[in-house]
Amino acid sequence: MKYTTAFQPGRALPLLPLILMASLVGCEPKALPANPEARSLAVDGFLPESRRIDWKPGISGGIPNYPVGVNVRNAPYNAKGDGVTDDTAAIKQAIAGCPNGSAVYLPAGTYRLTSQLDILFKSIVLRGDGPDKTFLKSTSSDQVIAISGEFGPISSTGLVSGYTKGSTTLTVSSVSGLAVGDYILVSQTNDPSVCENLMGYQYDVIAQMVKITAVSGNTLTVNRPLYYSYSASFAPKVEEYEMVEKAGVEDLHIEWLRPSGSAIRLWAAANCWVKNVESYMAGSAHVTIRVGYGNVVRSSYFHHGLSYEGGAAYGVFLLGRNTDNLVEDNVFYHLRHAVTIEWGGCGNVVAYNYANRFYDESYPGTDWLMESIHTHGGHPYMNLFEGNVCPNIVFDNALGSSRHNTAFRNHADRKAQAAVQVNLNTVEVQMNNLYENVVGNVLCSPGDAGAYEVVSREAGVYKLGCNQSDCSAPDPRAKATLLRHGNFDYVTGTTHWDPAIAGRSLPNSLYLTSKPDYFGTLPWPMIGPDLSPMVGDLPAKMRFEGKTVPGVTK
Repeated sequence: MKYTTAFQPGRALPLLPLILMASLVGCEPKALPANPEARSLAVDGFLPESRRIDWKPGISGGIPNYPVGVNVRNAPYNAKGDGVTDDTAAIKQAIAGCPNGSAVYLPAGTYRLTSQLDILFKSIVLRGDGPDKTFLKSTSSDQVIAISGEFGPISSTGLVSGYTKGSTTLTVSSVSGLAVGDYILVSQTNDPSVCENLMGYQYDVIAQMVKITAVSGNTLTVNRPLYYSYSASFAPKVEEYEMVEKAGVEDLHIEWLRPSGSAIRLWAAANCWVKNVESYMAGSAHVTIRVGYGNVVRSSYFHHGLSYEGGAAYGVFLLGRNTDNLVEDNVFYHLRHAVTIEWGGCGNVVAYNYANRFYDESYPGTDWLMESIHTHGGHPYMNLFEGNVCPNIVFDNALGSSRHNTAFRNHADRKAQAAVQVNLNTVEVQMNNLYENVVGNVLCSPGDAGAYEVVSREAGVYKLGCNQSDCSAPDPRAKATLLRHGNFDYVTGTTHWDPAIAGRSLPNSLYLTSKPDYFGTLPWPMIGPDLSPMVGDLPAKMRFEGKTVPGVTK
């Protein structure tokens, strides 16, 4: 797939940032816990068990390949695909008529849309002939495409026992209505000693979606171990969600002409996907996932927005208690942010993406290096960023805390457009973001200057403890709990190892067991201080540059 869309700047009224509609709670950093998870716990390896999980994101068995069920050009649908006729009703009728386990096929052409296309509780895929052949041009006031289950929980019950990290058996107050195959959200009310600086809407932020595999009496067996030890003091509970499963969008191009909403939205979606899609001119985001489990966004190109104010022009936005989603092998260009995790996401993996050219239209200013891949508050935890090439990786305090996230084998290159001269830092760990892990990365680019650590707006490798742009009273816990091991940076020209950690052998990956197919014959892993060269070819970057990935036929 090669990317050829030319950008014609569009302007729209800025979106009202969500943060203006919520109350801020607990801004001041708290004292360091009496027994913090010290770096020395990792003496037998490079990452202690308390700081990691066994990441297994995405769809078990891979994205399914559905046969064509209906062709939107055929009777009785009769879509035209001529770029003039409104094809919305025809495509909606085709979606309604498509049997589960099959594809709604949109042959090459330009399909004009005037309202949202909905996939509700159906296991189907919208499939074009490729993002250079099948075009959806939409003026919908909502989203372009919405894949949705039930927006809220359909039942709730108390969690009695079994709610410690690693557990796969949960004892609940009642199993009424619960059955094998159901998806449940395990959560508790917010612990103020852990979840800091939260917004008013961010309730029950430490939450994990799992699937029931067995029911015996009042005991549920679930498919994945818990990633957190819950506390009886904060009313742990289980909520059942009715999810849409195994639906997707693939092989097409979306252009959207509205300043709000998302091009593609997945809500209460499990094992759904976006693959080989080019999305141009987003409102709030190109893809938003909310209450999602095991979804995949892969091998796509997301670029440009109608506005670059707060809350606009995001690439992939994991908003609201997402678990085990995989954002992999994508290109993000000319956006406010590439990938954002907010409000309690856990177990998600953001890997092998290429991200470039990010900026803000207003505050702090167009000269500020914006976050490309980042946590955005509301306490995301146990997420993995691996193998990405991007300007920076940030754990921010804009909307609250995060903990126990890992950046592994990334190249944070600090590259930006010429106008960006401020906040040139590759890794930023802001106030209230504790126990983060930065391991095996290559930071900055050859010739970069600055300091190794900064608590200011100036250029550096690491910026630690600030409250967004305010560095007047930094939080010392950000540095004190940060695990840094085996990271090379071009500012000092040195690989820095933590002397308290004996292990210096870095694994190839923290979630993959072998080289992904999209690498073809390229070397893998391709980033790390243990490699020569330390930064190799990334397939997503090669595609963006119009190059062919050797050994990949499609």
